[in-house]
Amino acid sequence: MRKPRVSQALINSIQNSRRKVMLMDPKKIERINELARKKKIEGLTGPEKVEQAELRQEYIEGYRRSVRHHIEGIKVVDEEGNDVTPEKLKQVQREKGLHGRSLDNPES
Repeated sequence: MRKPRVSQALINSIQNSRRKVMLMDPKKIERINELARKKKIEGLTGPEKVEQAELRQEYIEGYRRSVRHHIEGIKVVDEEGNDVTPEKLKQVQREKGLHGRSLDNPES
């Protein structure tokens, strides 16, 4: 049995949507960058280190949410058109009602 391939269209879709998704307020991203520059040049004060850590954590959490959302929306289909989505992913999709999957129909 051949492994399913990820289509280039799917890859492009993920890349394009990543550009559109705002993980956090652009002002906060700019602040992360300001603190990074300051850290390299002169160092950060204690409160600035705490702020930097909090902002970075917020950014990482947003990025993880975005990736999880994309993965949960993927439906894997082989060359013959058969749904070969992993069962664990199908279960998440059933819980969220994605791709016509439903908890009421375990075969979906």
